[in-house]
Amino acid sequence: MNVKKENHKQRAYLNSVTSILDHGARQLTGFFVSPFIVKGLGSTFYGVYQILLELTGYANIADTRSQVLKWTIARKRNIASEEELRSEVTTGLAIMLLVLPIVLVAGGALAWYAPSIAKIDEQYHQLVRITASIMILGMISYKANDLFESILRGMNLGFKGIGVRSFIIVFSGGLKVSIILLGYGLIELAIVQVISGIFTSLAFYWIVKKNVPWFGFGETSFLKIRSYGKLSGWFFLSKIANMALLHSEKVILGFLAGPEIVTFYVLTMFTSSAMKGIVDNVISGVIPGLGSFYGKEEYQKIIDSTKLINSIIYLFTFAIGGSIILFNRSFLFLWVGSENYAGNLENLLILFLTVQYIFFYTSSVIINVTLDLKRKVFITLFASGISILLAFVLVRDYGIVGFCISFLIGRMVLSIGYPIILKRKINDNSPLIKLDNVRQSLFIVIAFGVGAYIQDYIEINSWIYLVLFGGLSCVILFLVYWIFGLRKYQRVILWDSVSKLKFFKIKE
Repeated sequence: MNVKKENHKQRAYLNSVTSILDHGARQLTGFFVSPFIVKGLGSTFYGVYQILLELTGYANIADTRSQVLKWTIARKRNIASEEELRSEVTTGLAIMLLVLPIVLVAGGALAWYAPSIAKIDEQYHQLVRITASIMILGMISYKANDLFESILRGMNLGFKGIGVRSFIIVFSGGLKVSIILLGYGLIELAIVQVISGIFTSLAFYWIVKKNVPWFGFGETSFLKIRSYGKLSGWFFLSKIANMALLHSEKVILGFLAGPEIVTFYVLTMFTSSAMKGIVDNVISGVIPGLGSFYGKEEYQKIIDSTKLINSIIYLFTFAIGGSIILFNRSFLFLWVGSENYAGNLENLLILFLTVQYIFFYTSSVIINVTLDLKRKVFITLFASGISILLAFVLVRDYGIVGFCISFLIGRMVLSIGYPIILKRKINDNSPLIKLDNVRQSLFIVIAFGVGAYIQDYIEINSWIYLVLFGGLSCVILFLVYWIFGLRKYQRVILWDSVSKLKFFKIKE
């Protein structure tokens, strides 16, 4: 198969820009739309809405073929024939159709028990069940899009969809605001998700058809479907563990402390979530390129890329995270009112949870590229068990603080375990704990602690001043970490990588 030589750095940059643009659209839309929904639904039903969004995602837990398809194409795209790649797509589609009935059954069960999980009064049980059922349909409407996007991501062509998802996100946000202003509620908000899913699937089908010449459906076999099934089995277990560990905050808080606590948590973590999304999307843009390195056993390139990614993470988390500590309280007061702010300690712990996640997420995604998930699954299930057990002990008495402490302790297993697994996969014999990493981590912890101490003395009552001081602090903190946080060789590597990018070159 003749393949044009890829510019991995350029594609990583373009993929990251696309993902960050989508994330920015999601965050900005959430910024403008959330106050309308909070005001329209009230703090209790806004919490119910957030719980249902997370809960209905559990119905999708059995559908893992998109992960298998993405990483299979990422590994094979430079070494397999076009017919073999089309066969992979057909196998992925077959797995999707086989899993769909399970998704529907799981979704029905979740919809039925949703009122009990959300701790809502009996008079609203029917409303919550109908809303949850429509949200399940919305989730299913995204199924075809998962297939098409897996092909794009696997081919390292995620940037070909630049701006499309962003437009759909903004359009959906506008629909939600219109629904609230017209006096509608939960059911109508759920219907918007169905509409958004249909439009997204159609749009990405067109993008794949236009940009992937070999796209189509080839022959498959029972043996290949069974092989995918085995891989999907490990991805399924991994998804269960990740769902419990990374996507259960609203459900656990709602079940143990009530939907209003969920509202405080979700709104307070808005800025931390924005930071996580920015860094995640930079990483996600880089990882598909590493898939081809792993397929060709070019492990040193993966090691070098991982070092570069870690430097980027330290730099951005220090700059953005420091600004969040200083100004999130003022942001919440201006955005949705002081009554929706969880508290200073909660703000700090939520930020630490976010930073912890960002660091082990990188190792997690690279492990997925190897398609060997056995050790990762076991260690994630172990971390999930610890986190949830501690949450049941601490959340009832300590609320959000108890939840954050529980998951910080449980996820520490991943902070240590994932890098060990990855090092074995890529033959990295360097020490697990490096002095530079310890120094940089302490630098961030101390800075965040100082920021948490002085945030009480900062009160900004104007959006103009908040944007001005927030942006200025990001720039200053970025420069501080660039000079004092990074070693000279790290600055050289970062600068060399950035200087080679063609920032305005979209077409390859």
